[in-house]
Amino acid sequence: MLSPSHTIADVDSIKKNYGYAGIPITVDGKMGSRLVGIVSNRDIDFLEDRTRPLAEVMTTDLVVAQEPCTLSEANLILRESK
Repeated sequence: MLSPSHTIADVDSIKKNYGYAGIPITVDGKMGSRLVGIVSNRDIDFLEDRTRPLAEVMTTDLVVAQEPCTLSEANLILRESK
């Protein structure tokens, strides 16, 4: 996980080392912190300045579920949000 103050270069590093295509962005970049966005390839692939902070490029219009949430409920939320 990363925070909004991390850069596109940080996403590039994670993609290179681990192969992830979507990186969750939390308030402080730590697990358990509030989710504030996500960065995917569509957000950054054509941007040249890799020093830009993620706050400028991350997707913030997120679809989330409230706990407790079963797998069936989560799948329904995904279907309805598409």
